[in-house]
Amino acid sequence: MEIDRVYLALQPHLSLLQLPYPFTEEELNRAYRRRARETHPDVPGGSEREFIRVRRAYETLKAFLEEGSGGEVR
Repeated sequence: MEIDRVYLALQPHLSLLQLPYPFTEEELNRAYRRRARETHPDVPGGSEREFIRVRRAYETLKAFLEEGSGGEVR
């Protein structure tokens, strides 16, 4: 039951980064770099607003990993 609640809280961030659950820190970093390249405002079609959303999703998921899983959610 706890896992379901955690997943529901993280789901919007996971979706934005196109990241599966569970995930590792390496997968998170890779997904963030990919989405940051796609959304960066200096890239044609990029958007500052979307880039900020991607960065905040990354920061939220990174904090989640650092708080309790020791770098891995599996």
